Amino acid sequence: MKYLLPGILLLVMTVNYRTASADDILIDDHILHFDDIQENFQNLNFKDEKKIRPGSSVFEIIEKHFMSNGLGERWAVVTIKNTSPGKRLLKNENIVATHANGSQSIAQNLDEALDGNEILTKAVLFGIHKFPILTIETR
Repeated sequence: MKYLLPGILLLVMTVNYRTASADDILIDDHILHFDDIQENFQNLNFKDEKKIRPGSSVFEIIEKHFMSNGLGERWAVVTIKNTSPGKRLLKNENIVATHANGSQSIAQNLDEALDGNEILTKAVLFGIHKFPILTIETR
């Protein structure tokens, strides 16, 4: 009798204990989180013969914050300025990301017309990568 009560209590606790289901994990993997970048990576010098340079443009990156999720999607919230007095088209090839292993990728969801001196903030996708984004650049 003295072991019956703890046994029943253990059984009730086991039945009521809920583990994460596959659906919960899949949903969580889609949620974007801001990446913790500890340093300002300005002097990166990866050895890579296939270095991607952003297309020549009149855009200036004012601010950037990197995000990712459990699926490996790499995003950046970018505030960018058209430094030209005239209207310009912001395209994918205008922004390039450098990842922690030295690989690079171009933006995938840009096609924005910006008026002269206009400033725009946008979430920009850089694809799926194992390594986080260290920096992005334009020229």
